[in-house]
Amino acid sequence: MVGVAAGNGLHEVEVYRKTFQVPYPILADPKFDAHTAVGSPRTPFSIWIRKDAQGKGIVVSTHLGLMDYQSAMEETEAVLQYNLALLRPKKGNIYEGDALMPPLTEEELMAKAKKGMESTAGKVLKIKKISLKDGDWIYLGKVDLGTHQKNLFSKLASRRAVCDICHDTFFIYTFDSEGKVIDITPIQLTKVGNVNWTEEDIKKLKAQTIGRSILSPITFDPGADSISGATITAVLIFDSLDKAKGTFEKLKKEGYIKRE
Repeated sequence: MVGVAAGNGLHEVEVYRKTFQVPYPILADPKFDAHTAVGSPRTPFSIWIRKDAQGKGIVVSTHLGLMDYQSAMEETEAVLQYNLALLRPKKGNIYEGDALMPPLTEEELMAKAKKGMESTAGKVLKIKKISLKDGDWIYLGKVDLGTHQKNLFSKLASRRAVCDICHDTFFIYTFDSEGKVIDITPIQLTKVGNVNWTEEDIKKLKAQTIGRSILSPITFDPGADSISGATITAVLIFDSLDKAKGTFEKLKKEGYIKRE
């Protein structure tokens, strides 16, 4: 048995392991690499794996949500007795959840993106939704800053909640052609009890993220970046910004951001 701590670093893992006297190994997964690899399920998510005749790991069973000890043991016994020859090889995510749907209409999302672009004290002259070759999409806006005009980009970040009783996370981040974060616009950010973030929470988040470059690693610091009662949501936001370099590179490759 091995545990994976989605969104948690070595320090958090060690505190948890000692506090609850966990007898099995727990692997830190601060960048959600392992969590993403299995399909970004809500947690807890249990996976039973057996080795086939060639020594390859085969997923035999999964379970989303809590399990009591007796149910877990019964499932384990059933997995051990299963004939692996009956399983059809399948590739792809182990977990396939429903598509994430933001709680706003397309018109409302575009209005939020426009507001984020105008946080620079500029005026959006035009804004449009552009589709990228891989099926991803982003808002492109031309903004008049008085002395000059520039293009800004707004991306909707959608992240499935890590907790099985929490709301999903949605926010829009806006950046310029140099990769600098211009604004963070909350769409759905919640904390313990699924309570919405306060204005102070959002103000703190913006202070920690606006002005940073998505072209450089954006690492979550639990000591400085945590939002009271919403640590995992904050981790998801920082992780989304850390992965935003990929979006920037796609925009550059497709000619929306001019090469230097």
